[in-house]
Amino acid sequence: MDVLLNELHRLADHCSWEMLLVAIDRPFRIRSTGVLDVLCPEHGEKTPSLHLWPTSGRFYCHGCGWSGNKIDFIAQQLLGYDRTPHLFGARDVEKLREFLGHVPSPSNSAQLELGF
Repeated sequence: MDVLLNELHRLADHCSWEMLLVAIDRPFRIRSTGVLDVLCPEHGEKTPSLHLWPTSGRFYCHGCGWSGNKIDFIAQQLLGYDRTPHLFGARDVEKLREFLGHVPSPSNSAQLELGF
């Protein structure tokens, strides 16, 4: 891996899934197993079909098939990339550093009630 990608991974390790979901204004529920159920930002839905696994850093949407790791999620939802493969640059690392400095840590109130 190159230096920029290593730094992006290091910074991503400091972002919790909850912090990312609060930043993109997505309601979520935490199951007793620790898996997060989320309304997928990639398509309209009323029942959460996106599942995030904090221990593995992976996600998968049963509604549209969107999947990947935390870096993929950050690239698309915070940095504005589409699903095609991409190369990260210094500007992306700076955006993530800025995000980490300006986003409040999630609290219990950030866990929005989904009604299920």
